Amino acid sequence: MKYFVLDFKSNQNDFVSRYILACVGALRHATRGEHTEIIQFGRDEYMHHPDPDEFFRYIVDELRDSDIILGFTNDNMLSFLDNIAGFRDVLFDKIDNHTPFYLQFTQLWEAMNVCCGVMTRQANRYNQLLRRLHVYPTEFKVRSSEWFCGFFTQYTVRFEPSKLDSRLSTVFANEEKVWMDETSLMTFGAGNTALLRSNEGHRNMNPWDPNARLIDYEKHSPFVIRKTENHFGYLVSGMFFAVDCDFEARARSDMEANITAISNIVRDLQSNVRVTADA
Repeated sequence: MKYFVLDFKSNQNDFVSRYILACVGALRHATRGEHTEIIQFGRDEYMHHPDPDEFFRYIVDELRDSDIILGFTNDNMLSFLDNIAGFRDVLFDKIDNHTPFYLQFTQLWEAMNVCCGVMTRQANRYNQLLRRLHVYPTEFKVRSSEWFCGFFTQYTVRFEPSKLDSRLSTVFANEEKVWMDETSLMTFGAGNTALLRSNEGHRNMNPWDPNARLIDYEKHSPFVIRKTENHFGYLVSGMFFAVDCDFEARARSDMEANITAISNIVRDLQSNVRVTADA
């Protein structure tokens, strides 16, 4: 199975680089013992290539040949390359033709509506993809007051799985609550179903509208599944996939439900890969 990671790999020790590394580590853990090929590029690799255009075409060829697409942040190859060498066209075409995907993003609404300059252009490119999938980031930033791994935090929030028909999804079949960081809610259109739900115990901490109330929790979620004739995948507004990023060993038991869910997500993505007739 060939996995294409949209995020750049990096040797930097900043939080985002470590977070992406932890996400890829979680993917490796979920696929251990399997024949797995994980495709991931460095942001500056093209600078050391004698023919950057040829290198970009190679990236697109690897994307075209992949079985599953994963993105863990919204500052990734789509925002960097846009349609260089046809990258965006191939990405959208693969997703529109049922290549399974897992797309995760944070603070996209802020980037779209508050920031300016380069970041806004990057966010707009990613937002094109989300709108194609009928998912809409909102300004609602969710916080709560719970104990996590022995300390008090408002940023790491527990979410309860939605009650679903098992034919739609069994990712959270054990019905255990899972943790997410930097969570914002999103609304979603036809073909998407909420897998996790917010509730009255979660507070909206958006500084632009701190008094806003969430009237209908059923229409807002940080985690949805898209399941249509043309699409299959997961869309997540917050940090979920990494289970070891910035957590000490004692976090392991607290994160067990997340670890199980990540494995279930990977199995679900694998089972929805369509094998071509000439494969």
